[in-house]
Amino acid sequence: MISKTNFNNGSKENILSLEDIKYMLSIVDSDLREEEKAIKLYSFCNFVTIFRSSEHYKLFSSEEVELLKKLKKVYEQYDRKGYFLPNKNTYKCTLEEMENRILKLKEAYDIINSNESDYNKAEKLHSLYPSAEQFRRTYSLFIKFGTKDNKLDHSRELLNNFDVIYNKYLEYENNGIINNVKYVQSVKKYLEFYDYAKFVINHYVNSSSYNLNEFLLELGINKDIFKFCIDTIEELDVDLYQKYLVKRVRNKEVNYLHDMSTIRNLAIGISTGTLIDGTPFDLLEFIKRVPFKNSKNFSNEIFEFMKKNTPNYCNLIMDYIFNNKLHLPSTFNPLDLKSIYQITSIIDGVLITNDDKNIIIDYLRQNNIPIISKTFVLARKKFLDGEFDIEAVKCFRKMNENKPLLIPSSNR
Repeated sequence: MISKTNFNNGSKENILSLEDIKYMLSIVDSDLREEEKAIKLYSFCNFVTIFRSSEHYKLFSSEEVELLKKLKKVYEQYDRKGYFLPNKNTYKCTLEEMENRILKLKEAYDIINSNESDYNKAEKLHSLYPSAEQFRRTYSLFIKFGTKDNKLDHSRELLNNFDVIYNKYLEYENNGIINNVKYVQSVKKYLEFYDYAKFVINHYVNSSSYNLNEFLLELGINKDIFKFCIDTIEELDVDLYQKYLVKRVRNKEVNYLHDMSTIRNLAIGISTGTLIDGTPFDLLEFIKRVPFKNSKNFSNEIFEFMKKNTPNYCNLIMDYIFNNKLHLPSTFNPLDLKSIYQITSIIDGVLITNDDKNIIIDYLRQNNIPIISKTFVLARKKFLDGEFDIEAVKCFRKMNENKPLLIPSSNR
């Protein structure tokens, strides 16, 4: 092999020629053991020089680019296998990590010397390192040992200016600029969806509905989206958030009175077989109307509420709940619709088609009844007995298929 210039000797140019690259690849393709190849390669050229050369040749889209890619993969492979271990102990990191840290140090130095605003500089510095202290600790070993390491001669100016970068970062922290950057980043997602969240919460504040589930159905959103909208307004719009809190308290009061009235109505239905408005009472009507059915601990919550507010009806209603096994958590598990359509259902000799099942499920939706196994069976019986208006159910389905969601078009 012909002798080449050693690129670990602090050469200012640090750009490999095509001849140099081919020389190094000839080492890779030689019959030497991999450990020996690694020693020869690294004694000739370090990671940083390969990276600088790659960046240089990218401007020309030349043959060197592809050859350097191959060479870089070899270096990464040898580095992972620990063949460069004698060269990385000092800085407690791999050679590739050392290269990346030097590059980030240069990026930080370029940032503080740019003509951008202090806020933009602080934002970019923070994207490199979360704090000035972490920045300092990342380079502590470089500052301690780097002055005597000729492998870092090409970065001598950067290391000599480390304190300049560190002090500027500290200045941004002490002046509160970094805190401003952190705040903007923390609310970035809120800012992005602020208009939509404002629309939803305004609609909630002005809605005549006091039932949250009905409100969510009207907008076509779920509780998670609604909570995100609340969090967004709490963070970004103090006045609207206060209006939301007032409306929430008002809705809670209305719900409280409504729940007491509902429990009284259900108790009358259990006792007489007819609700106050004359509607025939059955288990389906009970599940449709009973409060707290959406809670994770339905029977306990309704018991505690009745014990405090409607003690006269407590035993009657709790007995009804237990007798119909509504106290079991599994009772309110959502119905597996896929399995419902896959199973062939024949009840009393009558085949229940998938179209029939659609009507039954839409009936439950039309009446805001939870779609669970128990309610499906009860509604199916009503369907077979001809007890509900099929045309009304179909009309409900059609209306909902064509119903536009109350969401601004830009946020759909």
